[in-house]
Amino acid sequence: MPMDRYTPLSCRSKLGSSPHAGAIGTALLMLLWAPAIGFAVPVVDAEQPMHIRAQAAEFDHWNGRAVYLGEVEVRQGTLQVTGERMTVHYLDARLVRVTASGEPARYQQGSAPAGSLVRASASLITYHPGEARIELAGEARLAQAKNDVAGEIIHYDIASGIVDAAATGQEPVRVILRPASGD
Repeated sequence: MPMDRYTPLSCRSKLGSSPHAGAIGTALLMLLWAPAIGFAVPVVDAEQPMHIRAQAAEFDHWNGRAVYLGEVEVRQGTLQVTGERMTVHYLDARLVRVTASGEPARYQQGSAPAGSLVRASASLITYHPGEARIELAGEARLAQAKNDVAGEIIHYDIASGIVDAAATGQEPVRVILRPASGD
């Protein structure tokens, strides 16, 4: 399924044929409660300037695309994305999408002292700043504080904190949710 046609139910619709469908369905249901546990981070980073470092860059202004190669790092406010290859798509000087690949590519956003630091890794990370969401594919992992979600595909809505994860092969979605301390 193409990542650009994702809907919240698209990952779930293929679970019925999986031998792990019951466990995955339960995990997905539990993930709907993740915002109450704290999987959301501020979206103000989208208003900050973006800084990109790489070993090589290729710009295609006519098609609104820039490709960066070799130890690529993007920083925008508290947002940091790293990978071996990164493609930045823009339209009318506005950032539309950033796609990073690597073994693994990494995403980080938020602040550790505030308890909102979110970390993610996957073979392919796609960040949609206008929609405040990221898509992780290939050995995907998303973590905040003590909570951890792993699976082949993870979709994360940054603004709402909603996480949707799915398995595509033999390995099921793995979830660790720890209750907040009573302090």
